[in-house]
Amino acid sequence: MQVCEKDEIIPVSSARETEKLLGAYADARYYPIGHFDIYQGEHFEKAVEEQLGFLQKHLSAPKMGS
Repeated sequence: MQVCEKDEIIPVSSARETEKLLGAYADARYYPIGHFDIYQGEHFEKAVEEQLGFLQKHLSAPKMGS
C-alpha cells in the first residue's frame, strides 16, 4: 500500500486499519504528502521505484538453473 499521510480524500486511518488487519501481509509505504502529490516530481519517482521493487520481489520468475 502507498499512503499519503496528508491525504484530504482518503482518511489515513483507513489505511492504518487495513495495514493492521493484513498484519505480516501488509507492505505499507507512507509519504508526507497530499492525495495528488504522489503523481509528480520526486514523490512520483520514489513511489514508482518502490512499486517496481515490490513487483520484482513478488513477481520475479526463478532464475534458470536455480
